[in-house]
Amino acid sequence: PWIDRIGAYVLLLDMTDRNHLDKAIATKTPWMKAKAQDGFLVLGNLIRKETIADPHNVVLELKINGEVRQLDNTGNMNIKLEQLIAYMEETGPLNFVEGDLLMTGTPEGVGPVREGDVLEASLRGPDGDLISQIRQIIGREPSPM
Repeated sequence: PWIDRIGAYVLLLDMTDRNHLDKAIATKTPWMKAKAQDGFLVLGNLIRKETIADPHNVVLELKINGEVRQLDNTGNMNIKLEQLIAYMEETGPLNFVEGDLLMTGTPEGVGPVREGDVLEASLRGPDGDLISQIRQIIGREPSPM
């Protein structure tokens, strides 16, 4: 079964520079800089597989400067993990191997952040117990463009 292929879980913040992305799309230039900036992919600690009994019943929350911006349960995912793994491998060329990281998306509430904003992400079990958390302060990287 698909669940046997999961080694661990991780809470992460995956950021995108929307201004750079929009400019790159408009000018038909590479957009990788929109994703590849310091602090744009922040990973929490690895979570042992056994810690999460049901990966489709975990609460994700993101606060920005103390204000809840995203709050949802993984049970509301449009595509479940089993379907996502099957789709990625069937449409290939991709075969997941140990150590691969599969990022599944984000709940509603995506929005801009500014230099100095404090992001606090958490992952909680259905009982409310904290499983993982990340705290990140937004910095500024000089843009080459």
